[in-house]
Amino acid sequence: LRRLTQPVSLFLKDRQLIMEYFKEAKIPVNDTKVILLGDGNAGKTYTMERIKGNGKKGDYPTCETHGILITSRTMVSDGKQYNIRFWDFGGQHIMRSMHRCFLSERTCYVVVVSTRLGSMMDQARRWLKTIASFAKGSPVLLVINLIDNDPYRGFAENRIYEEFQDKLDIRGIVHLSVMDASDDDFNYVLLKSIKDMALAMDSIEMQ
Repeated sequence: LRRLTQPVSLFLKDRQLIMEYFKEAKIPVNDTKVILLGDGNAGKTYTMERIKGNGKKGDYPTCETHGILITSRTMVSDGKQYNIRFWDFGGQHIMRSMHRCFLSERTCYVVVVSTRLGSMMDQARRWLKTIASFAKGSPVLLVINLIDNDPYRGFAENRIYEEFQDKLDIRGIVHLSVMDASDDDFNYVLLKSIKDMALAMDSIEMQ
């Protein structure tokens, strides 16, 4: 069973307001946040476009994200509707100094690394260290984007798990081409993993 979670800001308020909060009827927000991170051209934008398109392959725009794009998607679990807000961050170097303003706990993270952008171990470590610095213990899904179906030689999954076992909650490492994967593979390998991670957050039941 999930815990029912109150907003942290509530306990910074006056005692009277806190008491009034517990007297009133409450509604769960049924809302959570997923942040996509990765280097420019790693495949985050196309991943996001497929998520918006229910996992279907298509001729989606693949230009770099400049700034932050936020997309909401409704998902159903056990007969209840939940809203997942996806935040797609531009991967340009200049954007990295802004991450500390947005990375926080009570957030899920999807890190996309690409076989086309050099050492995937270096890419993964850099982004995982960034998350651990500002949101230690957060759940993370690592996506190995097999662009052009290149092999992912030199990527040691066990080392990633060992290195970050006390810093982050790495929920899994997914290998697929976000552009070429079939609709079923995208939905049941990647999107389902994201959905399971997001809906397992205690904060989604915050009242």
